[in-house]
Amino acid sequence: MKKAHLVILAALALVATLALGTAYAADKGGIYIGVKGGYEYKDSSKNLTDTASTAVGGENNNATSKFSDKSGGTFGGEIGYNFAGMGVPVRAEVEYLYHNQFKVTATNATSGGSTGAFSSKIDIHTVFANLYYDINTGTAFTPYVGAGLGVAWVNQKVASTFNGWTPGTMDGNFDTTNFAWNVGAGVGYSLTDHIVIDLGYRYTSFGDAKKVDKVRSDALGNIQFQAKDITAHEALLGLRYQF
Repeated sequence: MKKAHLVILAALALVATLALGTAYAADKGGIYIGVKGGYEYKDSSKNLTDTASTAVGGENNNATSKFSDKSGGTFGGEIGYNFAGMGVPVRAEVEYLYHNQFKVTATNATSGGSTGAFSSKIDIHTVFANLYYDINTGTAFTPYVGAGLGVAWVNQKVASTFNGWTPGTMDGNFDTTNFAWNVGAGVGYSLTDHIVIDLGYRYTSFGDAKKVDKVRSDALGNIQFQAKDITAHEALLGLRYQF
């Protein structure tokens, strides 16, 4: 039993020694490049309205909407600069990510028997300027907190079906460009003098998808469909190469 304890302690001491040496080597700073990807869980406040509800006496529009696919993947890369070599525990980078397509569906029913069904497939591209503050632990593990500001390009492909009336075609691709932001935290682990593996969590806001607004064929109002306040909880795994 004592031998087993000694072996475990020796192994832990070896790991700690290697980690300590790696951490100091990786703290030299400079330019780095990296790739990252992971899983994200998206959400949105959905919005479906029919303005005919105010134009037709007794008409009651009951709009319901839901995600049929909330989860998906994201992947991309970054290039940045680590200021640790100047004695400042800060990294600044420019990052691109593609956020996998997800789907929003909505239905609308009126007391007059008219119904409408909508399907919106949305994919997003983002470019962020990110800033991270690294917390030096004296080991190969470096926790960090970070935030970013940038741009989100939101594309949605809309398909619609109607019973009782038609608003004209609502099908097609609708693009919009939004201000986007993120906040998060994580930890990096120095594998070698130049290679760091990174695991983090991030909350990202993409803004709204473009509002689809069409006139009803009965000329009694408009029908509008929009996914608003699109956000994501992201678990990201990355690999950075420090030059």
